[in-house]
Amino acid sequence: MESLHGDKVLATTGRHVGSQETALPNKVAAGTIWVATECQGAGTLTVDTGPFGRYTERCSAHPDGSLNAYDLSAPSRTAPLKVTADPGVTWAVAIGWDSSRAHPESAAP
Repeated sequence: MESLHGDKVLATTGRHVGSQETALPNKVAAGTIWVATECQGAGTLTVDTGPFGRYTERCSAHPDGSLNAYDLSAPSRTAPLKVTADPGVTWAVAIGWDSSRAHPESAAP
């Protein structure tokens, strides 16, 4: 687990095609879980982070990505990260944690 300015990288997949399951630490402290995704190729990418959420992204010929935040008000157990992609979709996912519980969308200017 790396530390970046007090933040922790919980998992990174690197670039992949197809499906993959990646272990996460067994427990995460209260704070914010960040899930960053990037995909390229016609189709969809489904990211299942267990208790932190599940979502599907549409991918296209141009690389695109998203950043999703999940607030943890108390320590939480984790589940493996599960990623499923349509054939021809190249993707990467990174999951991080920080002690903040403020999402950028809700932070005051």
